[in-house]
Amino acid sequence: WFDGTATSGRSLEALVWFYECTREPLVLDVARRIAEHHLECTINPDGTVRQEIVSPDNVGHDHSYLGTLRGLLLFGLLTGQRAYVDGVEATYRHAVRNGIVKESGWAPHDLGKLRFPNEYGDPVTDPASTGDAAQLALWLALHADRHDLLDDVERYVRARLLPAQLTDDDVHAHSERVFAPRQMGAWAIHGLSHAGKGCTPDVLAAVTHSLCDIYRNIRTRTQTGIRINLHFDYEDSHVRVFSRRGERGEVVVVAKQPGDLLIRIPGWAPQASVQLCIGGDNVPVERRGMFALVSPEVLRDSPAVVLSYDLPERETEERMPSGRCYHFRWVGDAIVGVSPQDRPLPFYPAFGDEI
Repeated sequence: WFDGTATSGRSLEALVWFYECTREPLVLDVARRIAEHHLECTINPDGTVRQEIVSPDNVGHDHSYLGTLRGLLLFGLLTGQRAYVDGVEATYRHAVRNGIVKESGWAPHDLGKLRFPNEYGDPVTDPASTGDAAQLALWLALHADRHDLLDDVERYVRARLLPAQLTDDDVHAHSERVFAPRQMGAWAIHGLSHAGKGCTPDVLAAVTHSLCDIYRNIRTRTQTGIRINLHFDYEDSHVRVFSRRGERGEVVVVAKQPGDLLIRIPGWAPQASVQLCIGGDNVPVERRGMFALVSPEVLRDSPAVVLSYDLPERETEERMPSGRCYHFRWVGDAIVGVSPQDRPLPFYPAFGDEI
């Protein structure tokens, strides 16, 4: 056994794309041989993580491991082989979600041997791996009908990727620091678990790639209309979407073309609190799985639809490999407080005794 995720495994996704562009049989043959190897040697059918991957003797790399999973999933979708799709789904649900990538979106750079510890003895963190997890959840939701995983996609973006981005607000709050132009809007490898913004160029590229894919799939087409998968601002020739968070969560959808409209209802939202408002009037919510259905007849009279829901508050904790424990305060699927708060350039406000 050897860990080929950082070499052949990471190349698989690009080979699938290259084949889709060229239809060159040799490319598909190379992809097939790589995929067969990693199906056998990198993942377990039951979704548990291969112990060789996380062994202290293995120089593992989370971004490469998750990149291998992305490639295996795309190869399975391309060739129609369920073993790959099912294997990646099981691995995502049992090894990645709330495991390698924690609920907060924290993801280590190292798997196995700890090569780059921070000052507390924990692995430095890599938001590119959070983006990988978000794309795995997105592709499983859209292409394998695992729609419950759309909750994960939005949570990774709200709870980790956006808070970890260096913004103008950070610059204004730290006027004593000098930021290079390339740092603005960027992501970086973080020495601390929940702080330390900056720019690591390949991480910036990877996170940007993931967010572009997520943005492009906020709205997807169905056979009879459109579907709103994620509650983020979006606009194209078919629809305009506004997302607002206040005392309640709210997504406003304005349909520009006729057809059915499906709007995702977050799985974590208290179902009794979900309301659908059309033309200023509350109407019964007709569900299609995780989605609220609005018929084209209703939209003809009022193209603006408002779906709203309560934002439950809760507190969780996550224990790092070193034993250091972080406590989080959540509102809906967004983190609004952390204790202890790492510095400098923290991702979240402090709460509890630190305020």
